[in-house]
Amino acid sequence: SAIAPLPLGVRQETAVAALDGKVYVAGGFVMNGGIVARVEVFDPADGGWSAVASLPKAMHHANMAAVGGKLYVVGGLEGLGFTALGDVYEYTPGAAAWVTKTAMPVAQRRGGSGVAVTGGKIYLVGGFRAGAAVTDFTSYDPVADAHATLPALATVRDHLVAGAAG
Repeated sequence: SAIAPLPLGVRQETAVAALDGKVYVAGGFVMNGGIVARVEVFDPADGGWSAVASLPKAMHHANMAAVGGKLYVVGGLEGLGFTALGDVYEYTPGAAAWVTKTAMPVAQRRGGSGVAVTGGKIYLVGGFRAGAAVTDFTSYDPVADAHATLPALATVRDHLVAGAAG
């Protein structure tokens, strides 16, 4: 069934994650070509959207996941030049702002990755950096606030979907 549209209108290259039965949409490109930091949450219980704390900066292609009752953004892209970001932010629902965590190592920075959560860690697969798809496979442990490099993918990938089962 149809739901109410996003308050800012059509957006693309957003980050999306589900947490506590709600759907969060962060950043992205808006219709006038701008890039936003806005974060909105859809609550299926009442069928409406509301704004929550914006990201600390405007970005698109952000890698976002929910783990441990919080949302995390682990990298993304900024500007029309698609500059890779290593910024990591944590958001607790109801908080007034996102909290800055340890940034990704320079060699891991990217956006447009597949994102999955298992065992309390956030896994990023592939992505986009410096004008090209990458073979990166990395993880972020929110409890330790630490990043790890894993064995590379066999083929470059970006704009992909990832998931964890079991």
